Amino acid sequence: YLGYALFNLAVGQRQAGDLSAARASLARLSDLSLRSPAGRDLVARGRLGLALLAREAGEPVDAESILASLPADARYREQALAVYGDLAMQREDYRLAARIW
Repeated sequence: YLGYALFNLAVGQRQAGDLSAARASLARLSDLSLRSPAGRDLVARGRLGLALLAREAGEPVDAESILASLPADARYREQALAVYGDLAMQREDYRLAARIW
């Protein structure tokens, strides 16, 4: 199954220190159009991982746009909101951070 293979590949690439390859794998995963609930959940998890890698790379705008693409009812909603709040704090947008928290 391609979605699981891409996610596991990205995890391995990140652990090996190849962040560029991990981001490419997660970007490919996030572009998949999976219809099953498990597939949609995996795509959302991949997008969250992609946002975390963008944040680590010092690209908060990319991270925010990726987080905005997550469905509101995704299982990873709380984690995505925590990352989004952290990004707002880094930008010193305390009003937005307070709304998120």
